[in-house]
Amino acid sequence: MSYKVLHIVDVWLPETMNWLEALLNLSSTEVDHHIYSKYLVTDISKPFISAIENQEKIKYPISLKDKLKHYFNSRTAIDHIKLYCMRHSIDCIHFHFGNIAIEFSDLIYDLSLKRIVSFYGYDYEFLPARDSSIVSKYSRLAQYGAEFIVEGSYSKLLLQKYGIPIQQIHVVHMMFQRNFSQKRLPLSRPIVLTQIATYTEKKGQDVLLMALSHFSKNEFTLRCFGEIANSEYYNSLVRLIDLHQLDNVRLNGKISFDQVYKELSGCHFCVNLSKVSAEVDTEGGCPVILKDAVQMGKPILSTKHCDIPDFFVSGYNSFIVQENNIEATIQMLNRLVLMTQKDYQRLCYQGVESAEWPLRSELSKKEMLTVYYS
Repeated sequence: MSYKVLHIVDVWLPETMNWLEALLNLSSTEVDHHIYSKYLVTDISKPFISAIENQEKIKYPISLKDKLKHYFNSRTAIDHIKLYCMRHSIDCIHFHFGNIAIEFSDLIYDLSLKRIVSFYGYDYEFLPARDSSIVSKYSRLAQYGAEFIVEGSYSKLLLQKYGIPIQQIHVVHMMFQRNFSQKRLPLSRPIVLTQIATYTEKKGQDVLLMALSHFSKNEFTLRCFGEIANSEYYNSLVRLIDLHQLDNVRLNGKISFDQVYKELSGCHFCVNLSKVSAEVDTEGGCPVILKDAVQMGKPILSTKHCDIPDFFVSGYNSFIVQENNIEATIQMLNRLVLMTQKDYQRLCYQGVESAEWPLRSELSKKEMLTVYYS
């Protein structure tokens, strides 16, 4: 009999949250993954099992009407999940994002199953900054036996500071084997930089634009792709481009998962200058897109932010600078301008090399199964 895990998620939208589907797929031959999604945008397909029969699909972004509908049915939802766990002999409930665990905390308090909470981003520091009671709520979940999954050493230390016992905190590296080939380009002018991230302050597009304003337009081309999460911030980027006449920069819209890798294949570096926003929003862990990029032989330009330094070593598979530091970013870009073809190809090769062992050894799968079975 397979081990059965019920995943509680906010919205099932693999096109946007492809990392979640990839995480579950790692262990799908050993684990039966059941999905309870508050909001269903895309059908839950095999090998995953829907915990709600004939669930009505909704449009994304989620409307106020759909949010209110779920709010008034929240008690019914918890009762449904409890009954589902009993009928299907569920072994473990896995909550994805800390706020989801708090919303469904009765399942942690009332059930004796294994209960796991995965943190991914805004649940680390942004939520506690907005609501001072969040940390005590996380601590209470731990007191009732919940275990926590984070992406690296920074995140693990942060949860310890929140009062969660270290033996209840586990590291699972989000590293996935993708079906694409390496494509290493010769280093040429202009040097093509690609950023695939939402337009929001923590992604550091503003720092990159300020740094690029110090270089000739023939030296660099920047192509950004993403959803506008903060329109005020996005408009500030447009103003920076106009102010510095950065016609070598393109701010594009959100693209599909397949298009992501087409765009990466045509760039020299993948960039994401992550930083803590004014509202204390952070990456939490390490953006999966950066780990995907090095598999393609695309070196990374990033920062010493959250769990990013756990995987990326400056000068080996990346260039890493202090976050929110324009001068340091200018110096980093200048290193690219002066880089020889041989040094660039070595950086590409070493990036691929850094991804090979965790992928070949199925590190993420083993870490996840260890948490489930321990």
